[in-house]
Amino acid sequence: MGECGKPSKTRMPMNRRTKFDLILIIVLIIFGSIVNVGFLTESKLTTLPCRMTPIVNGNVTINARTCLDYQFNVPANVTNAWVWGTFTAHGGTGNDIKVYIFDKTNLNYYNAGQKFNALYQSGQTTNATIRANIVCSGNYYLVLDNEFSVSQKTVNIRTYTIL
Repeated sequence: MGECGKPSKTRMPMNRRTKFDLILIIVLIIFGSIVNVGFLTESKLTTLPCRMTPIVNGNVTINARTCLDYQFNVPANVTNAWVWGTFTAHGGTGNDIKVYIFDKTNLNYYNAGQKFNALYQSGQTTNATIRANIVCSGNYYLVLDNEFSVSQKTVNIRTYTIL
């Protein structure tokens, strides 16, 4: 016994397995903290209660020199929504596609070949993660653009609105 009736603090030697377990626990705590900090910085995405609504999910074929658009709605009572998803394009020389998210006005500008502002714009790429914050209610459009290509493309896409 140590002083004042407390047990003495005798250190037990650590074996390799105990050291490994301790290091693993420390790494998991650090990783968990990093994930939680990242999660908290995206806390707008997880405001409860939330509702995930699919926009387009699965394989989509887009002919050469064309585009497809998918309309989705952010209800009037929602002032902070997100579009979240991923896509991968296959086909043609570059296995690439352009993806946009527009409001109605900017979709009209885009369709007319005029200067536009997109809420999300992937650039011409094979794959990407879609993250777009929408702060006003209304109708919006997810556009898969293959107008630049002479080849048909298949796009595997998973997208949702998070309200």
